[in-house]
Amino acid sequence: QENSRQMEGQLSLFDMVTPEQSNYDDSIRINHMNEYPESEKLAYEKDVVGLYLSGHPMAAYQDFIDRYCTFDMREFREAVSQERTESLNDDAQVIMCGMLLHKRIRTTKSKTAMAVLLAEDMYGQFEAALFGKVFDQYASVLDTDKPYVFLGRRRIQGEDTFSLSIDAIFPMPQTQQEVYEVTGNWLFKKIFNAS
Repeated sequence: QENSRQMEGQLSLFDMVTPEQSNYDDSIRINHMNEYPESEKLAYEKDVVGLYLSGHPMAAYQDFIDRYCTFDMREFREAVSQERTESLNDDAQVIMCGMLLHKRIRTTKSKTAMAVLLAEDMYGQFEAALFGKVFDQYASVLDTDKPYVFLGRRRIQGEDTFSLSIDAIFPMPQTQQEVYEVTGNWLFKKIFNAS
């Protein structure tokens, strides 16, 4: 009863408008919007959540990856789980594909420039390094959040950190002509034929 006495004379926000004055439409309207392009949607997922939820940007290149890549992070993870990473510390030349996530330019002890890249294939992240002439040739044309084909020598740092010493980098081929250009490269052929 005391509550009702205190409430007497008070109005709510909704009491101020009579039903006759209201133009309120209680139907729900949903505007149709097109789905984001796949690459944009994946970029938003990675930015907001920190990982890809609905797919992976490299999935668009699965046919090329299956046919031409000679090593991926799945193989590295298997080697780590079976405690045989030393077998991968062989400086073997490999072909890997991945998204370039980060590029950092550094100066070596001998005062020459180098780049340390962080890339990611469909199974995990890996570090790659560019030195000397390779740095001069490729460092300025590498853009983050773009897919690349990496040719290089695999190395293990510590007990379970994979690194790639880059010999050449190509933008991920988008057309059949670009596939011919990449796979026709003499170093690509050498590595692919040796695997």
